[in-house]
Amino acid sequence: MIEFVPFEPRHLQEIDAPTRDARHWIENADASGLVNGYAWSCLRDGACVGSAGVLPVWQWRALAWSFFGRMPANTWPAITRKTVRVLDQAHEDGLHRIEMSVIMRFPAGHRWAEMLGFTYEGPMAGYGARGETYALYGRVRYASEGGS
Repeated sequence: MIEFVPFEPRHLQEIDAPTRDARHWIENADASGLVNGYAWSCLRDGACVGSAGVLPVWQWRALAWSFFGRMPANTWPAITRKTVRVLDQAHEDGLHRIEMSVIMRFPAGHRWAEMLGFTYEGPMAGYGARGETYALYGRVRYASEGGS
């Protein structure tokens, strides 16, 4: 069974990162800087299997972030629903532009971005820690438009 709880910085260290790239991002994240009202973690049997959130950059713009470890495929629908609710709340609170980046060679990440309501905007050359190209996705909604 999974449970959603407010994000705590220690959660990142509990995640069993599925790839070297994911481990690199987790180890180098400023976890204390990610704590805010839009950050949450997913616990499975009491252990953190993933964390995500929306980090405001300035008044109307934010960055979506997520770190997920290995977990059964049947947990993804609940995670996706939770993520959409958080994104919609951020929009309702006035963050009309939310950006998300996905490494180009991760097709599942691109599919998930689109499922969350993001639109592909283009490549970001040299964005990764080792010079990898990432894709930029944007999700733009104004509070008056409502959720997805």
